[in-house]
Amino acid sequence: MSKLEGTRALVIGGTSGIGFGVASLLLSQGAHVTISSSSPAKLSSALSRLAAAHPSASSSHRIAAHPCDLADQATLTSQVTQLFRLATSEGAHKLDHVVMTAGDLPRMGPLESFSFHDVIQTGMLRFFAPFVVAQHLRANLNPGPASSFTMTTGSSMHRPTVGWSLVTGYFGGAAGLGRSLAKELAPIRVNVVEPGSVQTELWDSLQANLGGDDGRGVKVRESFADRTATGQVGCVEDVAESYLYLIRDRNVTASVIQTNGGTLIM
Repeated sequence: MSKLEGTRALVIGGTSGIGFGVASLLLSQGAHVTISSSSPAKLSSALSRLAAAHPSASSSHRIAAHPCDLADQATLTSQVTQLFRLATSEGAHKLDHVVMTAGDLPRMGPLESFSFHDVIQTGMLRFFAPFVVAQHLRANLNPGPASSFTMTTGSSMHRPTVGWSLVTGYFGGAAGLGRSLAKELAPIRVNVVEPGSVQTELWDSLQANLGGDDGRGVKVRESFADRTATGQVGCVEDVAESYLYLIRDRNVTASVIQTNGGTLIM
């Protein structure tokens, strides 16, 4: 019997990329999974794909989806509050795990090019939303080390790149936030996954922005692969395993797990 069978998990950002991979893994372990996204269309598509991949989970009503827009400062708290109300059936069924993988395209460019609005918006999904989600955890998670909150950051803070200062600052902030939350929310466990380059829908968009539509995108992907010890960009199926490990191991908290193909030694 799986350790996760019968548990309840909320994956924020679970309609694509790493979040979708995590949701699929959790369903394969017998968990009840709720996915969330700002896009109703993406939610519908993800639900269909998860149901097709996990027919027994669909027939036993272990898959649910609710919209939640985390990008608007004015409604962030009310959106998160509503999401937890729906995910817990108005508090009737507390959660065991919350995973946050929601992301958007990073704002890149010279320091002088960013407005203060840019600064705030860049941090909405990377720092402010995880903080607000954390504020809801004591009330909505079952207490104890069997419960967990897993956040996502990025590896660029270890090798800063010109033009990435804004997003890299939030990556570092998220890692520090995770460690601090682990102490504040104990015994609920809090950990952070730090992926490198991963082939996802969001990464495809970033690659297109960097490489254009004239074939240079392939060279961009190859250049990222050349910076790894494995010789390849990460894939969702592998990276999602890092999240599953942190969810399952009740002895791990305040940790930042790197899954980057060894790029930091290259």
